[in-house]
Amino acid sequence: MNSVTDIIFNGQKTCKVSREAFITGKPINEEQIMSDNLEDQFHRAMIDVYQNALRDCTQRAAYFLEMVGRQGGVETARKLLQSDDIEHSSSALWKCGRLHLMFEYLVLQPKYAELFTDEEKEMARNRLKKEIGKEEF
Repeated sequence: MNSVTDIIFNGQKTCKVSREAFITGKPINEEQIMSDNLEDQFHRAMIDVYQNALRDCTQRAAYFLEMVGRQGGVETARKLLQSDDIEHSSSALWKCGRLHLMFEYLVLQPKYAELFTDEEKEMARNRLKKEIGKEEF
């Protein structure tokens, strides 16, 4: 039997994640979580970051997924940007050539620009520069 866990965001169920999806990183059924709200889209993108990191790099960042489910994608990104611990998963992502799966990269996507302050975007940019060593962000 394949158990299902609800992801709660802003007090509402935003999606269901099966145990199999949690473990294997298989995509979530988009019909369950479609929304035009930009914050909801970012939330789903953060879950996708987790699932892709798990699939591509076997990076099981359960605490990251728990934070996203508990606090929402935007608030999780804000809290992680404020954290001094930038080792959250970048070394594993670096080793498998998937630094674009860092949540900081997502924060800097033009689509989500209005969700974050200039200061938050600068923090994300600086972290990526530090990890990648390039000035292109």
